[in-house]
Amino acid sequence: MSDILFTSIRDVNQSVVTTISDYLHEAFKRVRIAQSGKPVEYPDHYYRLLYNILLELDTKPDPRFRFLAARVVGGIWLLGEMTENEISQSTYQWMWILIRHSIQNNHDDYVMDLWEHADQHAAYQLDKIDEEYSNDLQVLNQEAIDKRKKERHDFEQFFMA
Repeated sequence: MSDILFTSIRDVNQSVVTTISDYLHEAFKRVRIAQSGKPVEYPDHYYRLLYNILLELDTKPDPRFRFLAARVVGGIWLLGEMTENEISQSTYQWMWILIRHSIQNNHDDYVMDLWEHADQHAAYQLDKIDEEYSNDLQVLNQEAIDKRKKERHDFEQFFMA
């Protein structure tokens, strides 16, 4: 399927690129759902596919495929949309590889897509968890609160460091 995608990018076949992109969007989503409650670790070939898509977009830049760059580098496939999955170290590493490649190839717009999506992700998926109290005023969800604080810290370190 990746070969068909790469050929379609080269041939500027927007219909096929869109169809395969939509399929991949759902494939990444299925991985996130299957790993709900733990750091999402995508299969290695998913990460390599993202990098290879980015390389292919570099060979034939076309504004019609801007949406694909937003999904690849912009974090839509790796972070998800409106999902509260924890981000694995592998995902952070691959996001860094995609960012670095984009900057080296003068695609600051791709990086801006990621920052925009990351801002939304932090605001909506990593928002503060309020305390829930028992009758004797003990915090019932302290573990979830601490986990979210760590997730926010790691996320902020990645984007602020």
